[in-house]
Amino acid sequence: MGVVDMIIATIIVAYLLIMAIIDIRNKAIPIVPGVVMLIVVAVVRLVMGVSPITVGAGIGIGVLLYGVSRISRGEIGEADGLVYAVTGAALGMLKNCELLLVSLLLASLVGLVLLIFKKVGRKYKLPFVPFTLVSYGMVMLL
Repeated sequence: MGVVDMIIATIIVAYLLIMAIIDIRNKAIPIVPGVVMLIVVAVVRLVMGVSPITVGAGIGIGVLLYGVSRISRGEIGEADGLVYAVTGAALGMLKNCELLLVSLLLASLVGLVLLIFKKVGRKYKLPFVPFTLVSYGMVMLL
């Protein structure tokens, strides 16, 4: 991993940390920081010589999540799609799919534990970005 890649990874961790805190507190994520991050990360990756197809395919995972959010009428947050577009611009499609899979597994496990111990009901909405943050660290270490 090069210096620029490490800087991008550090910036994404900082972004995910801030968004995770906001997601836990407000159950909503602001759009503007995500759009700015998406533009910056995509431009830097393209300038580094990463294929536009690789960057676009990574962003496509976020677009797909946004579409699922619209179809499910908000059962998945629209801003979660934006978060995955940002991570996808940096990671590419395959690593972003890994990130999403690990995030979903972690969220499922935590949700199941909370349900079993009757801490929440079936309709409770878990903030998803904290799971994305933890998963990002896991995926980057693997």
